[in-house]
Amino acid sequence: MKLLGIPVPTPFSIVEALLDRDRRNVWSCPGRLHIEVHGVHGPRGARVAQRVEKRLAEQPGVLWAKVNAPSSRVIVAVDDHARQSQLIKVVEKAEAEPDTEEERIAEDELHHPADGATGTRLLPTLAVDAFGLVLSAINKISPWAPLPAEVAGLLSAIDMHPKLKARLGQYLHGHERADSATSMMMAVAHGLAARSESTMLDAAQRVQQWREAKAHKDAWCEVEAELIKGPQDAGADPVVTERPRPLPDGPAERYAHRALVTGAAAGAVALPFAGPRRAAGLALASLPKAVGVGRASSPRNSGACSRGGVRS
Repeated sequence: MKLLGIPVPTPFSIVEALLDRDRRNVWSCPGRLHIEVHGVHGPRGARVAQRVEKRLAEQPGVLWAKVNAPSSRVIVAVDDHARQSQLIKVVEKAEAEPDTEEERIAEDELHHPADGATGTRLLPTLAVDAFGLVLSAINKISPWAPLPAEVAGLLSAIDMHPKLKARLGQYLHGHERADSATSMMMAVAHGLAARSESTMLDAAQRVQQWREAKAHKDAWCEVEAELIKGPQDAGADPVVTERPRPLPDGPAERYAHRALVTGAAAGAVALPFAGPRRAAGLALASLPKAVGVGRASSPRNSGACSRGGVRS
């Protein structure tokens, strides 16, 4: 947005700036590089992969290069004469950007184990959670009236409603971006409402996700040399998955839908008798938060960490 010709940041532009990440992740171990490559999904993916492999093979110090399309990485075996910065430039020139928005989202939300937490948006989300907790503490002792908790709860309703969250994902170009954006906005809103419980819960979930990403990275660094012993082990074609119809709702989705409908009906019935704030509070009290929290936490807590990895 511009005001008198001067760019002025808006809440959405600030959120998008926090959610953007460097789309060129590189991981290295002695004698090998894993460089993020774009455009290897979709109908043109095979041609892009061949072009990237050919250009890299021509560079000094490169022993071989193979594109692993499912992980959006090109694996390059190098000697002491190879320059990482030069190889990254070669990949940038040889690759093509994704053809469609769906392919761009798929590549953006695909995380290689070696990326760890750097390939995610956990750190900016945790930073906003911390800011929300500080803001909540300030509002609890401040003389001014905090934001009504019901207003902050409306963001939770958006996060729980599948259609509203899908619409937000389309607007922000990705489901992970939408998840991080709602968490950031809820942290600030709950901070203004002097409520810290939801923000503390979200921060705990993000810490668990960070631990999981770190465990994946440690496990990958330990077994990479055993999994990839040569070019025959590195290459892989794109994995194309097409469903004949949308994935049906499971028990958790059906329960969440019933809870949302029941809460909305209860709030509508209570509105004439209890007033808008109490009616909104009644409706928001029925939000199925346990479904999302349980689904996000159980895979991490049920696995046992062994030798730096996650074992389910």
